[in-house]
Amino acid sequence: MFNENLWWVYDGGIAVILLVFMFISIRKNLIKNMVSFAGFLLAAAVAFSVSGGIAESVYKGTTRDSNIKTLSNKMDSEAFINELAFYLEDLDYSLNINTLKFEETLRKDDKVSENIYKYVNNVNGRVVDTAENFEEKLHEGYADVFGKMTEKHISKYALEFAKKEIVENPSAFEKLVPLMLDNENMKPAAEYICTNFIDNAYINGFRITVFTILLVVIIIVTILVAGAFGKNDKMEKNPVQHFFCALLGIGRGAVVAVGVTAVIRLSEIYGDNAERFFGSAAVDKTYVFKYIYDLISNMK
Repeated sequence: MFNENLWWVYDGGIAVILLVFMFISIRKNLIKNMVSFAGFLLAAAVAFSVSGGIAESVYKGTTRDSNIKTLSNKMDSEAFINELAFYLEDLDYSLNINTLKFEETLRKDDKVSENIYKYVNNVNGRVVDTAENFEEKLHEGYADVFGKMTEKHISKYALEFAKKEIVENPSAFEKLVPLMLDNENMKPAAEYICTNFIDNAYINGFRITVFTILLVVIIIVTILVAGAFGKNDKMEKNPVQHFFCALLGIGRGAVVAVGVTAVIRLSEIYGDNAERFFGSAAVDKTYVFKYIYDLISNMK
């Protein structure tokens, strides 16, 4: 991502794309522009409408089962209990956690946060923090522990996506806890993780990929078809025709801008910098680019 002060590069890029297509369109005849604009519009509509279904089918048919199998084989209850205990011991509460008693606490019932809070208060016989402050730290711990358990087995984007979801919806993670304690069969836990935390991240990435491919392919076909139609246009150019050609060019440029934004988003999803996964201050400052970026980023 660009530095926050370079936000104008994004909007500037969009403006350049629109201007280029506007000037290109002015030089071409009306029929060719109309056919080309219709094709670009169709490309965007088709790519947006069918990419979701294709992406979900591809993900479920290829990656999901692999994720479940990998997580089932690599995760175990002891590591989960230890990681959560280590996290609590690293807080400024001077805790020395007995993992056996801690496991008993986790197995009590579905009031996970409440039970953990009672347990840590009993470790040294004093209240470590207010319930509100403790739960906030604990929920961050859920995300931290999840990350350590899965970071080598899922994509970086899916990991950050899941951690964000856990912090925002800790109750969903607490429903995972009893499944994580069943060391004899970790498959239910792996399936739960996929369904509730990482499926949408993978489908999002797959959908943007499919969207981009379809958009490019249909645009290429459109350019070829429009070239053939344009040969039959004998109309003389006039100011009105130039005006409509310019508008059609701007429309085509807008579709291309969406495609370019999709490519930028893909570079973030499949890149290594986790800070890019959920936007940036530079994008937030833009006037136009941020709306296109949000449209692409929120594809599910």
